[in-house]
Amino acid sequence: MSISNLKTLGVLLIAVATIIGCQAQKPLYYWGSYPNVVYGAFRAPDKASPQVQIETLAADIEKAKATGQLVPPGLRAQLGYAYLESGRPDLAKAYFEAEKEAFPESTIFMDRLITSLSEQ
Repeated sequence: MSISNLKTLGVLLIAVATIIGCQAQKPLYYWGSYPNVVYGAFRAPDKASPQVQIETLAADIEKAKATGQLVPPGLRAQLGYAYLESGRPDLAKAYFEAEKEAFPESTIFMDRLITSLSEQ
């Protein structure tokens, strides 16, 4: 093989590696409306009522299940908080527990929220 052929082969291999490396990867989580719900809850709380959050986030969980994707960290906790705000501490606790189970690193925070529920 000549040096010219080796250079051409090298350029071709770099091009193929670049194309393969730049292909879009499937996201790890199904984010759905979660970022917008959280942003809306802080930006315009009057428009992002707990009931709107509950409906939207519950639908996101169902869509994630239907497509076999994972729910991102915090979504269940946000849904639990919306249930707490709407006067349903039983459902809030269930979602705080679900968040803790899915993401063990949230255990300390979720346990504090669960403990505060029992103190009310």
